Amino acid sequence: MVYHSFYGLTFKPSPLPPTPAIEIDHDMLQKLVEANKKIALLEGLSSRIPNTDLFVFMYVRKEALMSSQIEGTQCTLDDILNPLIDLNANQDVSDVVNYIKATEFAINRLNHY
Repeated sequence: MVYHSFYGLTFKPSPLPPTPAIEIDHDMLQKLVEANKKIALLEGLSSRIPNTDLFVFMYVRKEALMSSQIEGTQCTLDDILNPLIDLNANQDVSDVVNYIKATEFAINRLNHY
């Protein structure tokens, strides 16, 4: 379902449960089983990460860096791992740091719910 708004087109999903109900055939059941296997594998692998906080710390920084580089930002991983980052005058680095802060804020909010 697509709606028009002040900002252009927006998507509003249909309410759940869907009408008509979803029919689960053999093909869909196989895909659900495969998806469940992949989730179990991911859960098993993630339980082997010795320090999940460090993993998330680095993942957030790498994702912010890669996303901003798509937009043309000139910044490196060394730039955002610099302990004196607050003193950096490079606007591109500041933008990436702001992405990181926003993501960390969102993660902290998720942990409180």
